[in-house]
Amino acid sequence: MPKKARKTRDAASDAPEKKPKAAAKPPHPAEDEAKHPFAAEHLPECGAADGGAAIRQSYGVDRIVAMPRSPQYLFVYWELSGAESARRRARPGTRAQWVLRVHETTSSAQSDVPVDPQAGNHYLKVKPGGRYMVEMGVREGGRFHTVCASRERQLPVGEASEAAPVVWAGLRTGAAAGHHYPRPRPVPPEAAGHELGLRFDPSLLAGSSWSGTQEDQED
Repeated sequence: MPKKARKTRDAASDAPEKKPKAAAKPPHPAEDEAKHPFAAEHLPECGAADGGAAIRQSYGVDRIVAMPRSPQYLFVYWELSGAESARRRARPGTRAQWVLRVHETTSSAQSDVPVDPQAGNHYLKVKPGGRYMVEMGVREGGRFHTVCASRERQLPVGEASEAAPVVWAGLRTGAAAGHHYPRPRPVPPEAAGHELGLRFDPSLLAGSSWSGTQEDQED
């Protein structure tokens, strides 16, 4: 056999075998084709959400509100867009200073805290447990002109209440049954802080296996 023919046959035997082509996949269904019964109907297009009317920055009033934040701090916020504040601002050549006048109504004490009227809010450090009322106004020439005032607010105390002592109930054990039932002690009205005392009624345990002493039943 000629060498050229032998080389051609050897090259053909060394060539990699060709794999059969895979069957073509079917085309994907159209995106708008309904895959489920509930998706058969087209939903309406969503437009822009209606947020309603815009929130107003002011309401044309002079107003101040005081709120207890903690036993030592009072939070106040205000709006100065009414007629009285506008009249105070319109005075020409005035050197007025805007202040918060804090009144402690339980002791008739008061103090002035200078503020920026454009700030809109302020924290006031006060004494725990007091009652306070705050005025927003203008201090000019040694005189104070009130623009608006808050309601009186009561602040909480900064410690635990000592209104009444702690009274603990005693425990008595049944001698034979082994059950444990609390035996409340009679509490004097002056110790309990109210008009009702506490007494033990053995009839509440009728039908149980409780076996108390004669002293327990008499109490």
